Amino acid sequence: MPRTSALLKLSVARDCTASSFSGEGTRRDNFAMRLRLVMGNNQVHCISTKGTAHHAPSTWKKPMQLVRFGLCFLVALALNAQPSGTQAGSQPSPCDPNLHQREQDPQGYRLRGDRCEGIYLQAVSGSSLLVASFTGFFEAFDPGSLDKLSLEWSSPANTPVRLRAYALREKLYYQMDTIVTPGQATYSWPGGVLNGLHLSKSDIGVVGFVDYRIAGENRTVYLPLRVYGKTRKPTQGYELVLVPGSQLKEVFISLAKVEADGRPHTFLISDRPLRRGYYPAERGTLVEIPNPDSPGIYYLEIGATTMYGEPLAQQIWFYHDGVK
Repeated sequence: MPRTSALLKLSVARDCTASSFSGEGTRRDNFAMRLRLVMGNNQVHCISTKGTAHHAPSTWKKPMQLVRFGLCFLVALALNAQPSGTQAGSQPSPCDPNLHQREQDPQGYRLRGDRCEGIYLQAVSGSSLLVASFTGFFEAFDPGSLDKLSLEWSSPANTPVRLRAYALREKLYYQMDTIVTPGQATYSWPGGVLNGLHLSKSDIGVVGFVDYRIAGENRTVYLPLRVYGKTRKPTQGYELVLVPGSQLKEVFISLAKVEADGRPHTFLISDRPLRRGYYPAERGTLVEIPNPDSPGIYYLEIGATTMYGEPLAQQIWFYHDGVK
């Protein structure tokens, strides 16, 4: 049964038991009921334990209760012993469940050590604006002879960091996903799959992001990455690669620092057009962002219009550490 369904049923069951039961004597019944819900009962009802017209003989009641409780306890132990990616304390899988894997392909998207990486079946295109790369520095590398890439970042929070790489080459459906534990600010990315697919810097984009609360609201905050194979260089500004799902007429950007109330106030850039003239579908468009003067969280709004006049918008938050 899906985890969300199980959690929903447990939540309903707890609400029911909170309103209907009280006292020490009902704990075993509450536990047995919640366990039955987790094991696959599709209907959730509030169950009353008030007396009915039929009772078990008094000489049977206590042994029967002990037997039921014992069976429930054994089943619970068996369930907890089974491996599951959603058990408390276990590491979540970095793999993207929305990708259709190519099972027989040696370069197919699958778990490879601490990351999921490879090519997948074609996704359905749509009218969207994908942030496929956000870097402060990205060193060029030789495709086919890469040992590893080093990724660095700064984060405003001590929380897990998600790293993801996309293919920018047309008709190539490639992705890499990994999760870095809190407190780490670097990741060593093995170059085996990149070598096998003969991918270079111009063929891939890389992003890093964290979940972060801004003025009481949860936001996905991007962490501009420094990516290099051999030589690390200072950040001169940020490069964002935007991939539209359909051809665009024009792209506009706005940039502002997020204040203490969680909102942008003074815009450093307001509705500036890129003026590139041609924005093909499913091809990367480079957006250059100057280094802000002060560290903090910044708000970037990307607006666009398609060839058919449909407006599109993408709003992102990113962290600027102030280090150049």
